[in-house]
Amino acid sequence: MKTEVDFGCRGSSVEDVSIYRGMNPKFVQRVWKKRRSKQREHKTQTHNSTIPDVLISAALLVSMQFETFEELRMMAADLFNVPKETLDEKNRTVRVVRAKHAAICAAKLHWPDISLSALGREFFVDHTSALHALRKYGIYTSQSQTKSAA
Repeated sequence: MKTEVDFGCRGSSVEDVSIYRGMNPKFVQRVWKKRRSKQREHKTQTHNSTIPDVLISAALLVSMQFETFEELRMMAADLFNVPKETLDEKNRTVRVVRAKHAAICAAKLHWPDISLSALGREFFVDHTSALHALRKYGIYTSQSQTKSAA
């Protein structure tokens, strides 16, 4: 009997449950379904409860009246409770990425005429990463950019 069982490895997720002799296939399905729901529940709790919202944080950063990118990075690091050095290096943890995104959004809101390549240079990311952060939170849209260019 073929069924979907997640073994936590990179291979295929469809395994033949009958190879587990003496184990009821429905039991195996129930156990793995329960584990997946616990993992999903844990993931939503950790992401939503401990990390500030990016748009609210960006608006808060803009209201703090920064003058340089260095000040902006320090305020974003304090707001998201991460070391300032981690904002300057390549790091993909959720807290650091959201802090960078909030800082990028705040910079674009504070200086609307700044280019994407300049934003990328200041935050040590590619210009497409800066574009992704701005589009993800609705700050940079193709319509708003064509209206300002005309």
